[in-house]
Amino acid sequence: MYMLEGASSGDVTQGRIGNCWFVAASSCLAANKQVWHNVIPDVSEQEWDDNKPENYQGIFHFRFWRYGEWLDVVIDDMLPTVNDELIFIHSQSKNEFWSALLEKAYAKLFGCYEALDGGDLGEALEDFTGGVSDHIDLVKSEVADKPEEKVELFARMQKEIDRSSLMAASIPPSSSDEMEAVTESGLVKGHAYGITAVKNVHLEGSGLFNMFNREKIPMIRLRNPWGKCEWKGAFSDGSPEWEKISKSDREKIGLTFEDDGEFWMTFDDFCKHFVNAAICRVVNTSLFSLSKTYDEGLAHGAWKKPERAGGCLNNKDTFLKNPQFAFDITDDEDEPMFHLLQKTGRTESGSLNQTIGFTIIRVEENRRHRIHDLSLFEVVKSTVFRDSRSIILNHDKPTKSFLNCCAGDPVLVTRVKIIKAEGLERQDRTGADPYCIVSCEGEKVYTPVCKDTTNPSWESAAIFFRKKPVSKPLKIQIWNSNVLRDQYMGKHVFMSTDEMRDSMKAVDLYGRKGESNQVRPGKLYIQITQSRNLTSI
Repeated sequence: MYMLEGASSGDVTQGRIGNCWFVAASSCLAANKQVWHNVIPDVSEQEWDDNKPENYQGIFHFRFWRYGEWLDVVIDDMLPTVNDELIFIHSQSKNEFWSALLEKAYAKLFGCYEALDGGDLGEALEDFTGGVSDHIDLVKSEVADKPEEKVELFARMQKEIDRSSLMAASIPPSSSDEMEAVTESGLVKGHAYGITAVKNVHLEGSGLFNMFNREKIPMIRLRNPWGKCEWKGAFSDGSPEWEKISKSDREKIGLTFEDDGEFWMTFDDFCKHFVNAAICRVVNTSLFSLSKTYDEGLAHGAWKKPERAGGCLNNKDTFLKNPQFAFDITDDEDEPMFHLLQKTGRTESGSLNQTIGFTIIRVEENRRHRIHDLSLFEVVKSTVFRDSRSIILNHDKPTKSFLNCCAGDPVLVTRVKIIKAEGLERQDRTGADPYCIVSCEGEKVYTPVCKDTTNPSWESAAIFFRKKPVSKPLKIQIWNSNVLRDQYMGKHVFMSTDEMRDSMKAVDLYGRKGESNQVRPGKLYIQITQSRNLTSI
């Protein structure tokens, strides 16, 4: 029998190989029906049918996500045994084999079972989903001692599990002697536990008032891939704390007291005892889905020494030699995710990962070419660099297009940062909704709109590679955003072609073409960097 009465986390029990990371991920997979059917497609067609035995071919089909695409893996139905017992992953039911076959298909992907000995939980979660794994260090974040951060993390994990994200947690050993050592609390070091539920559970109340105002306890359910050896603290199987939970609520959360490796604990205890957690978001990009949540951009690249391998941010002189990729976030409500994935394999001695990481840098609104001077830009976020499996432009400087081949090369690069304005003229009772338009040689860049203010702060930059800097100056206009028609508030024309770096200027605003000598209310604050070396910025 391939599958018996549906898949569940109890179908996945670790065998004789040290792949608890894969086993825990498989346990999470079993709890997510949609993802499970994506990894194991056409289950009913692959299953043995007593009425149609001629349809059984002795092969099974699986799918794993690898580096941006789904790979099909086909295996036969021969499984390794000793004395007629499965020696690797097995189900608690003797005639159910989907988890053992899944493990064999995954081992085939990497060459052999031994290649699965030791690994990272996030790798398997990503290979099952095509999702993005996030690692949380519960100790470094000190979440156990910070109530606000703890509440925020619980809400995040609750939201992610409701979105069908796969999650797990672990306690790494401090030495090889502690590997798979059982602590006094019943938790195992060097082990990956699948997280199968995150819920607020009501305490039993008394009296009419308490029926509607019962206290809630944040709780989490985990599963040991061994299928045994459980948590011994508060709310462990059979502990007296469960008497505080009503029978109906216990039934709602599916509480059972069995030696099956699955257990509940309070979120407080989870944060105190576990060290690492992994969340793998299942990213929905389907155009036909009613619950589409993300658009996806994918880029393949390589670190090639010496011209495109610059090391981490500590290597100031070479860092910007690394591959650079540009992206835009167009909506304040957008939630971006960035995933750097290296293409490596596994051998009998483990993974072949190199130390990697990435940095996100805020650049000008219209940048299309590589960054050459990091001091001019804001580093938004830099990841840790580690040997995990699992970031901004292609040209060093602009080149002439075929249509513009006679127009000449750029001779000056100008970077202007629109910092702020002060004392602008009121346009309505709340002030104004000002924004800037920066234009030069036919290109326009717009800053965001600042709402209800006459003292806006934009902190927005633009860069221009200029062919005719003398005859075509840089213009900065300020407009008031309006539903029917935007209102002109003033402009400044920057004429200088001198080389300069980080030059701060407070400039006056003037009227439009017919009133260019008329001074408008307010001051504009800008920062200018300008050079004839086109690769200096």
